[in-house]
Amino acid sequence: MLALFAGLGTTSPGLFTIASPVALLALGLTGTYAAWFVFLLVVTIVFLVFAVDSPYFQYRKRGLEEAEAKSRARDAGQELFPNGDAIASVRQAATIPRSWLLTVMFFASFGGYLALTTWFPSYWSNFHGLDLRTAGAVTALTFTLLSALSAIESAGSAATVGSPFPRCWGCSLTSRA
Repeated sequence: MLALFAGLGTTSPGLFTIASPVALLALGLTGTYAAWFVFLLVVTIVFLVFAVDSPYFQYRKRGLEEAEAKSRARDAGQELFPNGDAIASVRQAATIPRSWLLTVMFFASFGGYLALTTWFPSYWSNFHGLDLRTAGAVTALTFTLLSALSAIESAGSAATVGSPFPRCWGCSLTSRA
């Protein structure tokens, strides 16, 4: 399920790659940024209104003791629980070499993904003569959205195998597509 969430979560750059050239031509640069700001503000408000805490925090707000809240939340399907100190959690994660490997992989893969999503419309426009709307659509369909679909499968395989390497293979295959 997390793989599906992660893959679908990365579709937003693809959708924005389609929408931004249209907005840029219709609203200009300042208008496009203003429209994006309003969109983010509305989505943030919707999130704040409809978001629900995990079961553990809901039980704690109802006044249950920590042990009882964890027990009931575990019965409700929750697997991860806060340990009470975020800084200590970060320090503990920093001592695990695998955390650093995953951080570097995420930095390289997602950073490269965003860089290419930004660069491809210019490439299609400057080297192949496509107008900005078409260049945005081609980028979204041939790279950005295809990458998101690849992320779903490769992240699911990584969860099954228990290794980050299928995710690397998925990114590699998408970059060759």
